[in-house]
Amino acid sequence: MMVDQVNWYFDNPKAIKLYPSIFGGGNIHTGIYKKNADTIDTAAENTIKLMTRLLPKIGKNTNILNLGTSYGAAARFLAEKYQCKIECLSFSDQANEYNEQLTKKAELGDHINIQKGNYEQLPFARETFDIAWSQDAFFHNKQREKVFREVARVLKPEGRFIFTEVLKSQDCPDSVLEDIEAVVPVGHLFSIREYRRIARKADLEQVFVREMPDQLVQHYSKVIDSANEQLKKLSKKEDKELLQHMIDTWNLYVENGEKGYLNWGILQFQKRNI
Repeated sequence: MMVDQVNWYFDNPKAIKLYPSIFGGGNIHTGIYKKNADTIDTAAENTIKLMTRLLPKIGKNTNILNLGTSYGAAARFLAEKYQCKIECLSFSDQANEYNEQLTKKAELGDHINIQKGNYEQLPFARETFDIAWSQDAFFHNKQREKVFREVARVLKPEGRFIFTEVLKSQDCPDSVLEDIEAVVPVGHLFSIREYRRIARKADLEQVFVREMPDQLVQHYSKVIDSANEQLKKLSKKEDKELLQHMIDTWNLYVENGEKGYLNWGILQFQKRNI
């Protein structure tokens, strides 16, 4: 993981203050818009609900690992609805602190544990979790084969691994990737074919894939509109520069999504029972 660049982008106290005002709450992941009038926050919850429906039944005894938790929106949704146990793992001190605050406010501390860590060396025993869950996190990582092996290690046999991801299309030009990597803390954008390949190597079988590139474009178009509104309200130069950098990044998602070079979707795999 490109620690300095990623930390600047995601572990920045100023960003932590900006994100909720832009995204409308504690969920900063890509949303699914059922109606054009859906808010960013509503669409983000739609994503969580769809992911939940795609999984086997979740109950009080279900153990879930949430990787790249951000502010913990999915963990709180799952804990409140199913009273299950969730381990939140993120490298960001700032995000973890904010997650702690929101989790405490929701009185879900008995169900959610939050800790700092990286995806390449998970601090959990073998066959601990029934489900591994992540949203828009892995494309910031350069060692995804290692991440998938670690996820497979901590999943129980037949455990599920579900995640959303910003993806590249099969015909995405290298020049586009270079432009994105110049401003975004991206390890390397993968295609669905590449994720299938590393999943097979980790003894993870495909259960479900749904490509939704239109949602990537719609989501970040709405995020840009919201961010531009916030930009008008900022007075400090450094805050404006940070937010403008974010807007430039999201514009790349929209522009290249519209050209068919970027993709987004939900992928689900199951650990082989061997």
